[in-house]
This record gives sequence, C-alpha cells and structure tokens, in this order.
Amino acid sequence: MATRAEREELLALLVEQERRRQVYRYRRMYQLLYSWQREFIAGTLDYSQVCLIAANRIGKTWTGTYMDAIHALGDYPDDWEGHAFDHAPLIWCLGYSGEKTRDLLQAPIVGRKHGDQFEGGLIPPEHIVGYESMVGTPNALRTVYVRQIGGGDIQASDSKLQFWSYSQ
Repeated sequence: MATRAEREELLALLVEQERRRQVYRYRRMYQLLYSWQREFIAGTLDYSQVCLIAANRIGKTWTGTYMDAIHALGDYPDDWEGHAFDHAPLIWCLGYSGEKTRDLLQAPIVGRKHGDQFEGGLIPPEHIVGYESMVGTPNALRTVYVRQIGGGDIQASDSKLQFWSYSQ
C-alpha cells in the first residue's frame, strides 16, 4: 500500500495532468470537429475568403474562434487541411458591439483575466505576452499579442489578435 506522501504526490500529479488537459485542450479539438466544420476549414486552403452560413447555435462562432486561436498560436494539428500561415498573422475578430465581442469572441479565444493571468481560453496563458484594453467596454481587450509556438517576448513576429465592434 502506498504511503501518505506517495498518495499526495500522485494526487498532485493527477491535478496537474487535468490542468494541462484543460489548458492545452486546443490540441485535441480538431479531431472532435464535425465533418462540415473540417470541410469549412479545408476550404481556406483554396480560397482567401470563406463564409460559413448555417443554422443558429450549431457551432459557427466556435469554429471561427478555434481557427483564430490555431492561427494565432501557429500550432496546427498534424491533419490540418486548411490554410496554415508561415508567419505570425494579424487577426481581426469583429462583433456587433464591444460587449458581444468580449463575450462571444474574446472569452473563447483568450479567456478572462484573473489577477495577472488569463484563464479559460483556447490560447494557453503563457502564450499571451501582452494586451491592450478596449476603451469603453469593461474587461474587453482591443489587442492581444500571442507568442507563437517557439517564439519569444513581444516582437514583430508575434501574432496580433484585434477585437473590434461593427460600430468602430
């Protein structure tokens, strides 16, 4: 039977495993996509503009925010069939208002800021190397700088996510 110290160490390892599973969940998500979502992503290989028109509440926004996170990180799944940037892109995320942009686009991609760290977004917090706030909308961000896989501090090679409302 394991000692108390061994059980505590095992519990700590299990907690860390679950934390990493949550923080790096973007790595598993491509395999979970529906065929229509994968087909949409694949369409970006041949077309510079694509449009996803579908019923309400079936995953259009989720598909877009997932693609934005993958492009910002530059960490494409092995079986990714869509366009893959060979440089750190500038990504615009547009919503109806600052509040809608914050809640429907910013939150899934970068999460919410808790203290000095972001939590809950597809982009792991250690890859968010800087941000600028959106004026006029509480807790909304205008720009987020994302260190690509293998990148360094804020520099010209970092991805830049910008959140805009249609009124802007």
